[in-house]
Amino acid sequence: MADNDVLLSAAHWGLLDQVPTMVGATWSEVSVLTSLPPRTKKADPKLFKDPAVAAALAPYLARCAPLPDPEVSLIARLQGRQDIDVGEQVLFAAAGNAPEAFVVTGDKRAIRALAAVHAQGLIPELTGRVMCLEQLLWHALSTLGPNELLRRVREYPDRDMATLAILGRTGSKSQAQIEEGLTSYLKDLNQTSPELMARGHGCDGLGRLGAASP
Repeated sequence: MADNDVLLSAAHWGLLDQVPTMVGATWSEVSVLTSLPPRTKKADPKLFKDPAVAAALAPYLARCAPLPDPEVSLIARLQGRQDIDVGEQVLFAAAGNAPEAFVVTGDKRAIRALAAVHAQGLIPELTGRVMCLEQLLWHALSTLGPNELLRRVREYPDRDMATLAILGRTGSKSQAQIEEGLTSYLKDLNQTSPELMARGHGCDGLGRLGAASP
């Protein structure tokens, strides 16, 4: 399952093929929020910098699996959290009815909020099942190499400010330099949500960090 933010970033950066492969899946196994396909069909300018990006995303969305119904008790535990928007709540709760699924989100605020709920023991079913944008970038780096990743992301460098800080607008960067930048962001998530984040899929960065210290 992937949230709109990750999918829009992947579409702008030409990384759509990497979204499912980061967990060894295919697009027919990806689920998305029902709000995204119609807005993609209209090439909503609030979402897309260029109609061509929407046109590139549309056939991928057409192959997606239906989103499972949100698990009622799980969504009840997430409701009222203003730092987890409704779309993220739906994705996280839908994962409750798809126990083998991962949730890939670009919303670090939501991840940190979810980690706080997880630390209270309220959402054990999401342990090890949440992934972030930096993990997608790590996977893309491993499959495309640094030069191609830089070329693609720099087509729309302002899409994500953390990614811009890591990759920059111009100049060369080695794989090691990019990994170092990604790791610096992953360290924070590792500290706030060590049990929540998925490891061993798409990104070696969290595996290298190990479990966070208590």
